[in-house]
Amino acid sequence: MAAFMVSFAACSGGSKESKETPQEGTQQAEVKSDAATTTDVEKALADYEKYVTSFVDVIKKMKSGDTQVITEYSQLSSQLQQFNADMARYQIDFNEDQTKRWEAAQSKLNEALKLLSEKKK
Repeated sequence: MAAFMVSFAACSGGSKESKETPQEGTQQAEVKSDAATTTDVEKALADYEKYVTSFVDVIKKMKSGDTQVITEYSQLSSQLQQFNADMARYQIDFNEDQTKRWEAAQSKLNEALKLLSEKKK
């Protein structure tokens, strides 16, 4: 209700109301940031899926004996913790489809890492 009153007062004109305009702008920014949350979650998930695909490709190359990807593997390994921390922030906002995508990416990465570790034994 307070948001409505601020909006109404800002639209009615006058010097007092012009001081309230920044609050209205702030509220609009908050609404826009809430609307962007879905986009942010989707982008983060898409970035994670892309990362997992890249990492799995490097793991497959390492498993086949390609030592030229060791540096890339090291970089991707160090990024894993950050990606997981970033994704933890978004997981609470996942819808059912996004949860399935997240689980599929996790499974794909875990299977590749498992196969790589089995080769080392």
